[in-house]
Amino acid sequence: MLITQSRSMERKIDGTLAEWKARQGHKALMIRGPRQIGKSYSIRKFGEKNYRRVLEINFEDEPRFRTVFADDLSADKIFLSLSYVLEDIDSFEGCLLFLDEIQACEGAISALKPLTIDGRCDIICSGSQLGNTIGVSRLTPLGYVETMRMEPMDFEEFLWALGFSHSRTAQIGECIRSMTPFDRPILRKLNDLYLRYVTIGGMPEAVKAFADSGLYSESYQVQTSIITLLKEDILRYGESPTDKDRISQCLKSIPEQLSRESGSTFRYSDVSLKSGYGRREFGPALSWLENAGVIILCRNLEEISEPFRTKTDGNLFKVYMRDTGILTSMLGPAIGKGLIDGDYKINNGALIEDAVSSALIKKGYGTFYYSNPAKRMEIDFVVNLNGKIAAIEVKSGRKKSARSLNKLAESGQHADILIKVSDSNLSIDENGVYHMPFFGPSFFDECHPLEPSKSDYSDLLDDSIPLTKVSRKEADGTSG
Repeated sequence: MLITQSRSMERKIDGTLAEWKARQGHKALMIRGPRQIGKSYSIRKFGEKNYRRVLEINFEDEPRFRTVFADDLSADKIFLSLSYVLEDIDSFEGCLLFLDEIQACEGAISALKPLTIDGRCDIICSGSQLGNTIGVSRLTPLGYVETMRMEPMDFEEFLWALGFSHSRTAQIGECIRSMTPFDRPILRKLNDLYLRYVTIGGMPEAVKAFADSGLYSESYQVQTSIITLLKEDILRYGESPTDKDRISQCLKSIPEQLSRESGSTFRYSDVSLKSGYGRREFGPALSWLENAGVIILCRNLEEISEPFRTKTDGNLFKVYMRDTGILTSMLGPAIGKGLIDGDYKINNGALIEDAVSSALIKKGYGTFYYSNPAKRMEIDFVVNLNGKIAAIEVKSGRKKSARSLNKLAESGQHADILIKVSDSNLSIDENGVYHMPFFGPSFFDECHPLEPSKSDYSDLLDDSIPLTKVSRKEADGTSG
């Protein structure tokens, strides 16, 4: 396959950062997201383009800066201290203060409030462990900080890295949304690219290694180094030796659990060989991995209706890796080749399901599934898509039948849209099921708050229009 010349690693968050800066009265910005997804690179690039100077502090690499945020957290004291420890700083006006890996300095998180009130310069902070830090001790910047979540690169960003233009990927998205079938040669190429994306994942360094070389082996080396960093994070941020051990055991078990069969419910008994170990022992470890942005918990719905979060069974859930490339590398280098080559002897279903769950998260959707064992039916994902409940079934095989979706109506459950994701073109069958290729969910609309219908209230603004209508009888005093 021909790889086009690699472009710079353009990210969708670039536009979101520009919107934040342009918004009048914006607060400090806190960007959450797992390690190695390009947070620092994107913030640094944005700052260099839009500010007189970027003042960057990494609290992990430069622990000496933690003393600046100890004791007195007044803005005057902090800026005075920074003027001494930062090189050649004459004024903070027009600067961006970038506090990286801020979870390593509790005082810096607490200082976001006085620094935001002061308004001397714009502030962006980021961290790979913020989900496991906020809410601890005196960390209370709520009300003075805007939060934003950053994810690994999605499929569209992956295509940009390979040299695809925005207009070309917009055309792909429009075909998906309008259910316009692709020409078969185009579909084959897009499917091939998507399977490579699933194998490589969305970690920018891994994507760049592939875009520059066209070799999976280059990306695999990056992936293994990221897994090493993740294990180091567990040792660094786990609260106790027991916690660290249990987090490591949970992480190790996820590829094995997904390999059992497509759609496997997570089993605590598969984490440890010790009998009697369950939710009490390993629940906090899973929460740690989820808060760190490493895994996705897909929760079981007891019924398909909104609000989803109130209809879940807390004891039943699936666990997916947030970056499918990391999952692929944890399963071993041969799995990536088998996936790209279409080797159906390997469990492609688990990998494709993982990729769909990741695509939904990147679009801002929660992840839920529904099952009815009595009817041998399982709906892999249930989402609210533009105000309509969508049931999604994922199949890695070539069969186009949507058995579970067809059974859904018989079960008494309701869904407005039925979607089958498989190795197929775009079509709508006689049962009204939407058939999409594997990469279809990557081009779903972003999940945004739904606007209510507009109302004309201009009459309330017109003082000449009376607020009440008095009948003639009432005016004459003859009513009743």
